Amino acid sequence: MPVSNITRASWRTYRTQIAGEVRQNHDDVQAESGLASRGIRGPESMTTKIQSALFLVLAGPLMMSCSTHVPPAVVAWNERVPIVASPSANVSGDMGYLRVETDTDLRIIGRDTYYNVRRPYDIYTADGTLLRGDVDNQGARSGEEPLVVPLPPGRYVIASVYGTTYRKVQVEVRPGVTTDVPQNVLHEAPRVFSR
Repeated sequence: MPVSNITRASWRTYRTQIAGEVRQNHDDVQAESGLASRGIRGPESMTTKIQSALFLVLAGPLMMSCSTHVPPAVVAWNERVPIVASPSANVSGDMGYLRVETDTDLRIIGRDTYYNVRRPYDIYTADGTLLRGDVDNQGARSGEEPLVVPLPPGRYVIASVYGTTYRKVQVEVRPGVTTDVPQNVLHEAPRVFSR
């Protein structure tokens, strides 16, 4: 009903109708909760349970199939593949550092500001075991600069999506120094999964 056509009588009728609907809904909820407290379920709650169970049965396997499992053999250390390492330094310590220039994605931040934010990467141990997955790599300049990650000295395999291909680079982290993986090295690195 248009606002201009509302009279006092029609407004009172409308208010009474709404109040009646609210009372009816309240009574229905009370009645259903009374049944539930005695262990009797109404048809609506049974339908909801069936829908929930059906969703879990169908969505569970679908969600599991979306997760990526990388077999350790495809990312394990390979002596025949080039190694990225920082120059040796006479520095002692129990930590080294890793800086990986991953590929970027164009993001709009704000109204008309575009940034090339860094993609995450995965760190595997030399035997192919996942050490850290989806390492955040969005540092300074709103994510355009890569972050420096502290790691114990050792051999690691770094894997990241470059373009549309999951690629891997072998790195050796030495104590007290930063190992840099340039973007062109990751771009030309071998694929994790061969065609």
